[in-house]
Amino acid sequence: DTIPFDGLCLTRTSYLDVSVLTGENYPREIKNGDQVFAGSRLESDSLTMRVLNTGSDTRIGKILKKVEDGSFVNKNLSAFTDNYSTIFTFTVASVAIISFLIFTYTLSFSQSLSRTISFVLVSCPCAFIFVLPLTYSYSIKAGFKKGFIIKGIEFFDKVQKIKNIFFDKTGTLTNGRFRILKWDFNSLSKRDLAAIVAIQSESEHPIAKAITGHIPMNKTDLPDIEEQGIIKHAGIFGTVDGDRYEFINEPLNDINDLNQFILTRVNVLKNGNRISEILFGDTLREDAKLTINQIRSCNIKPKVISGDRMENVVNVADKLGIPGADIYYEQTPEDKISVLGKERHSVMVGDGLNDSGALAGADIGVAIQGSVGQSLKASDIFLLRKQLMTIVDLVTHGKATSAIIRNTVVASVIYNITAGSLALMGFISPLAAAVLMPSSSLLLLSISYLGNKRLKGVD
Repeated sequence: DTIPFDGLCLTRTSYLDVSVLTGENYPREIKNGDQVFAGSRLESDSLTMRVLNTGSDTRIGKILKKVEDGSFVNKNLSAFTDNYSTIFTFTVASVAIISFLIFTYTLSFSQSLSRTISFVLVSCPCAFIFVLPLTYSYSIKAGFKKGFIIKGIEFFDKVQKIKNIFFDKTGTLTNGRFRILKWDFNSLSKRDLAAIVAIQSESEHPIAKAITGHIPMNKTDLPDIEEQGIIKHAGIFGTVDGDRYEFINEPLNDINDLNQFILTRVNVLKNGNRISEILFGDTLREDAKLTINQIRSCNIKPKVISGDRMENVVNVADKLGIPGADIYYEQTPEDKISVLGKERHSVMVGDGLNDSGALAGADIGVAIQGSVGQSLKASDIFLLRKQLMTIVDLVTHGKATSAIIRNTVVASVIYNITAGSLALMGFISPLAAAVLMPSSSLLLLSISYLGNKRLKGVD
């Protein structure tokens, strides 16, 4: 059906695939047929959209269905269990044949046959064939309830070795919503003001959105842009009617309270002369400081990696107590990929397209906010909640699951070595071996069940 939306068009929990029929989304025009993401904020007066899919038929709905069905587990675990089954079967068969031949020469044929049969019967691969898939599946479903999607079981092996967690700055550690605190735009001529809005309208950066939202203009009133580009690590520029306008970012550190504004000043230059300045404020996420402290308590080092200017990144890091040695600033997307490639055993936490390469290149990529489609493609984990503390929940959840797996595997190995040795030494008859094998399966399932129950209490 077609639905008119005013104000906030969709919430994050609205599972709808929609396309635009009519309307304009200032500062850039939305064309008919464009896709609208859940969480998009409507900036024009009205918009009409067509709902293409709902619920389980949407892109996010299909992913959630895979989580519920255990598809992520089955796809990743099948090769692992097949390889283990092959190795286990080959080992048991080899030991049985060699033992039978040795016992035939040293013992009677009946004793040799009895011990070999007992050994084969008592050998139990249930830890890997039954228990591990059950544990992984339960853990992934429990993770979904806690606010994150785990896309593959490789995460549980990698999370035990994690030493660093890299955070993008804008939109990840900060809220990414800039407010204009001070701007004397009335001192500008209408021509200069229109040129400023026109240039910023072409950008999706939060600062650009703040400017265009502060001074809304009809697209027909805006002049044509002759040239536009990026001033590396400084801002952007644009040429209108032969005049070059530059927007140079300059950090301010006058306010140092933890959740107070992180200040940035943008100097507006026309042909090299400053004609105006705009004072912006962004804030840290409310749980950013607590999250960083909790990560340290897990013996993991938090780090910041950002494409923003040095002063801005240092300002945020100082408020969070992150030392200069753990800060990477003025990083291009390619730089981020290079850093994550060198820093092994690391997690990358990012919020959109610019971080997609780093998300894919990290040992574990965690996507929050941003483009749902690109984030899901590039990342290993997708956070469903806005709280940054979900990162801590993710780490503790992964380590708890790994501990359950480790305990189960250790118990299985101890059982197989002990029971197999006793069978070969003649202390376990074929009848007793037939009873022991299902008993061991119940024991391992009990270990897994008790561990999985504790996962519910992991925060």
